Amino acid sequence: MRFSHLVVEARDTHKWSLTEDFVLFDRCIKPRWFELGLKGDLGVSKEPFILVERGFITDFGTIPRMFWSFCSPVDIAFAAVIHDRMYQIVNNSDIKFDEKRILRKEADDVFLDALAVQPGGVPWFRSFVCWVCLRAFGWTYVNIPSVEQIKKMMKEIIPTRLRPCRA
Repeated sequence: MRFSHLVVEARDTHKWSLTEDFVLFDRCIKPRWFELGLKGDLGVSKEPFILVERGFITDFGTIPRMFWSFCSPVDIAFAAVIHDRMYQIVNNSDIKFDEKRILRKEADDVFLDALAVQPGGVPWFRSFVCWVCLRAFGWTYVNIPSVEQIKKMMKEIIPTRLRPCRA
């Protein structure tokens, strides 16, 4: 597993925009991701890769400033860009709540694997702590259903005959 060069420009406070396409090579993920809009190649005929296109905006990891001495967003930037793109795909997809949970776990695992090969190196203990925090708090970015999704879920859960009649 390896990365291409990460080239960004500052946008706002703690927001960066990719000025070149960014690639994580040699990472096979499930085809479902590509159906949902992730760019890349499964590597049938060549090296597999995940692509994040130029113009994508990232924060390099939503880490509270008081923890930056342990792990700053710059420390995990390469892995965070891929992870942020995967979370964005999950959030923008019209999929069921349970499937979002599964995809979130897969994205978090890609993040952990990517930390292991990030340029500059991230020590295993720091990588593990980052992954644990991501698993503990990442749900706030993915699993919160919108009002429309809640209404849709309620229609699926409540049988028609139990719904109140509207006069």
